[in-house]
Amino acid sequence: MTNEERDRAIEFIINAQAKFSADLAAEADARRAREAETERRAAHSERRLDRLENIARSFVAIGRRTRREVRESLGALTSAQIRSEDERRADRERIDALLIVTERNTVAQANDRESIASLTEVVRQLATARTGNGTNGKQE
Repeated sequence: MTNEERDRAIEFIINAQAKFSADLAAEADARRAREAETERRAAHSERRLDRLENIARSFVAIGRRTRREVRESLGALTSAQIRSEDERRADRERIDALLIVTERNTVAQANDRESIASLTEVVRQLATARTGNGTNGKQE
């Protein structure tokens, strides 16, 4: 091997080593860029996950509050229904009592009419009897 061949071989090795070092540096830079991008994406994903967790917590809180409000509303509605049924029952009892009183009054009025009719008949008979005796209502 001549000096010139040896110099070319050394120059080839140096150039190959330089290219390899440059490629290795470029690969390292690319790796660091990918790692930075991966970290940026991971941080972005973490923030999104945090937001989703907050939204889920909000949904749970809203669901619990809504469930509590519905229970309270149903309790109030049930109480109102019970009061309404009690009032309806009391109204029905008062109506039944009023119907009994009305029926008694109707019977009493009918009896009063019969009594008045009987008394009217007695008065007519007395009046007829007096006029039939020739007194014409005059006392002697």
